[in-house]
Amino acid sequence: MKDFITHLLFCLSEEAGEVQQVIGKIGRFGFDDINPNTQSENMLELQKEITDLIAVYEMICERNGFNGGISSEAKENKKARVLKYAAYSVSRGELTSFT
Repeated sequence: MKDFITHLLFCLSEEAGEVQQVIGKIGRFGFDDINPNTQSENMLELQKEITDLIAVYEMICERNGFNGGISSEAKENKKARVLKYAAYSVSRGELTSFT
């Protein structure tokens, strides 16, 4: 029998898989395509699944006494790294543009 934290980790993994699934749908059909099961656009489905993922992450943090807040600085640093490597990808001819 598993403990609740382990249960939450499995939930987090499941939510991450659902985010992946929506990203696949967006890649295949576009952001504005309607999910026939939910009748909502893929972008809204992505927002929902990321919200679910964050909620479970926060539950794990709370149970472990960890401040799981994501700082604006950390997010801005990640955005800068993404742009840096997008520019590198353009220079390699693997990405057409990112502007």
